[in-house]
Amino acid sequence: MPKTWFSSVLLAGLVLAGSSFLGAAPARAQHTSELGLGLGGTNYRGEVSPQYQFENNRPAFTVFYRRDISAPVTLRAGLTYGGLRAKDSNVEGANGGVPPLQNYRQVSLKGSVLELSGVVEYNFLDYHQRTEQHRVHLSPYLFAGLAPFYAHTTTESQNPVLQPDFNRSGGRVSVAIPA
Repeated sequence: MPKTWFSSVLLAGLVLAGSSFLGAAPARAQHTSELGLGLGGTNYRGEVSPQYQFENNRPAFTVFYRRDISAPVTLRAGLTYGGLRAKDSNVEGANGGVPPLQNYRQVSLKGSVLELSGVVEYNFLDYHQRTEQHRVHLSPYLFAGLAPFYAHTTTESQNPVLQPDFNRSGGRVSVAIPA
C-alpha cells in the first residue's frame, strides 16, 4: 500500500510540475536542436555477478537528439547499445576465493542491451543567455523520462551436470527510469 501511494503522489507531482513548466514558455524561447554521440560502458549486475566487478565492463555507444521547446524545457531522445558479460569465476567470496555455489555452477553470461530513451529536462537558469560575464552555457537542471530496452543474453555452464538447466539463450523487453 505505501509503495502504491508513493508512486501515485510522485506521478501526480510530476504531471503538475511538468504542466506548469511547459505552460511558462516565454515568447523569446530559442528552438535549437542538437545531435550527439556518446561513448561509455555497461556493467552487468545480477544472479551471475551479485556485485559490481570491473572485469564485467563492456563498451556502450549512444546517439541522441535534443530539442529546446522553450527557454527552460528541453526534450531528448536517445538510442544506446552496449554489451553484457559476467562469470561465476570472477565472484569473490568471504575468504578471497570463489564461493561454493559459483564454483559448482561455473556459469558465464554474454549478451547485449539496446535502449531507446525519452527525457524531459527543466533548466533552472536561462541556458541561452550570453553576456560578457557569462559566456558558458551552464545551468543546473532536473530531468524525468522513460527508457524501454531489450536485453538478450546467453548463459553457459562448464559443469556437465548443470548444462541442460543453464545453457540457454533469450531476450527480455522491459522499462527503465533514467537516472
